[in-house]
Amino acid sequence: DSMEREVVRWHMRLAKAAGIDGFLVDWWGPAGWQKPAGWTHDVFVKTVLPVAEEEQFAVVLFDECPQFVDDFASVRDWTVQYLHQFKDSPAWLRIEGKPAWGVYQLWDGKLSAQQGRELVEAVEAEVGPVYWIVDRMRARQGEAGLELCTPDEWLAIPQIRCFSGYAMFSTWRLHKYEELAPLYRAYVERLHAAGKKAMLPVHPGHDNRRIAKEPWVMPREEGETLRGFWRAASEAGADIISITSFNE
Repeated sequence: DSMEREVVRWHMRLAKAAGIDGFLVDWWGPAGWQKPAGWTHDVFVKTVLPVAEEEQFAVVLFDECPQFVDDFASVRDWTVQYLHQFKDSPAWLRIEGKPAWGVYQLWDGKLSAQQGRELVEAVEAEVGPVYWIVDRMRARQGEAGLELCTPDEWLAIPQIRCFSGYAMFSTWRLHKYEELAPLYRAYVERLHAAGKKAMLPVHPGHDNRRIAKEPWVMPREEGETLRGFWRAASEAGADIISITSFNE
């Protein structure tokens, strides 16, 4: 239960013991529709952030609103509001001296690149420079076969420093080192050539049979799956590695 302070504290201590630098925390803004209303807001404000401050552990929000909230003005205003509210916390993740902000899974058809540009410009006009981490890694069939990419119109937004992929199981369902290594390496090369940083996902496993009508199982193979992902991301030269997910 993420509202239990001692559970959250234990998770942070486990993460620190494992060499993990910080948590991306799921975020839905005020989320009045949740039951109870605003649950993820309260989790962060009342539990995760204060415990992170006590534990000297870094946290940053991973904002789902740009993908799922239809009112773009609200998304923009919430981003300004919550960065103002949280960015000066000693626990807030800072990269290159800037407060970070994560934007979750921008699928095609929701939040255009033009809106993305408007979002970062409007937010930075209010709160100053931000280290943007935007989840815009996609799989496509290129001339040489399957490849990972981020659209050029997103790469052209100068304020966005880092692009990420939340999960391979939501991008393309591969989990073997031999399959991942060339995809990860080529993707990092593309981002670096565009002057961007790369945050690559690694997974210990995935099993959603309890909740999905069409489930996907990524076997853990006694840790071999995680080791293969980690090796592929490390060898590719990832600037940041994200573990999806720590406590799901």
